[in-house]
Amino acid sequence: MRLPDTYQTDHVDFGYRFDLIYGMDYRFTTMKGFWSDQLLEKNKKYGFDMPMAYVDTYIPGIAQGMNIRVGRFISLPDIEAQLAPDNYLFSHSLLYAYDPYTQVGVVDTVKLNNNWSVQLGLTAGNDTFPGTSGSKLSPLLCVQWISGSNADSIYGCANTINGANYAYNNINQWVATWSHRFSQTLNNQLEVWYMKENNVPVCSGQVGSDGPSTPFGCLNSSTLDPLRRYNTSEVAVVDYLNWQVSSKDSVSFRVEYMDDRQGQRTGTPARYWGEAIGWTHFFNQSVLIRPEINRYQASSPAFNGGLSRTQTMVAADLIVRF
Repeated sequence: MRLPDTYQTDHVDFGYRFDLIYGMDYRFTTMKGFWSDQLLEKNKKYGFDMPMAYVDTYIPGIAQGMNIRVGRFISLPDIEAQLAPDNYLFSHSLLYAYDPYTQVGVVDTVKLNNNWSVQLGLTAGNDTFPGTSGSKLSPLLCVQWISGSNADSIYGCANTINGANYAYNNINQWVATWSHRFSQTLNNQLEVWYMKENNVPVCSGQVGSDGPSTPFGCLNSSTLDPLRRYNTSEVAVVDYLNWQVSSKDSVSFRVEYMDDRQGQRTGTPARYWGEAIGWTHFFNQSVLIRPEINRYQASSPAFNGGLSRTQTMVAADLIVRF
């Protein structure tokens, strides 16, 4: 990993990032057409993935700086990211778990001035590699505003706008994030999105005990007509309140809501509410621990194999940087 030097103004600079993961988490980040046979054909419990593999080119002479990113990158503009060190908590919100993960393409970011930046991009769609079935040229547009005091930021995107016709995770998404800094030790981040997909078929058995083993997104309901196709949509919001308690300790509190109206994302048509609180402690610059407790409830039985409306988890992770 190398970040381009965006502070200088006298030369073009380059950066890159290549991340390789192995384990069960590959089941969530798999991109169709990129090592996807591990999951989609063989349904392996453990596997490899490379969720980020891109090159940055920074050109200082255009406006107040332009960065061109080419490769596979995390979809814009989420608070959370796939890799554990990039998140406030051990767990992910439902909002993040069911929106697009990664895309392959190009994104051009231009800083117009100290307050405004714009991003234009073209990708092969959500979680699909160029040239595979289900991939489709998909434009994206983002605009970010930062206040003069740097205390507020509003970052909105129209992501993967291509008609939203059913294909491998071909959801179209409109998303915005508001960040506010109360002080040097207290900040808040709020994200909201709306997603849709059209002509979604009815299927069964799309999610097993080990997670998805086939292209996800069909409707798994015995009450729907299997000969029809349906238009689906979802709304979600998540809020993070983060407090830096000391130089080595911080606390994050998360609240969230998701309305999976037709059950196209979770498999169960329901409204979901969740709360989580976690503590991060750095033993040193390289080692940290993050204990957490979270609780979810749903308007329909969506947990424990469709037997429960609630779920509580107590967990922790240990991260070693090297």
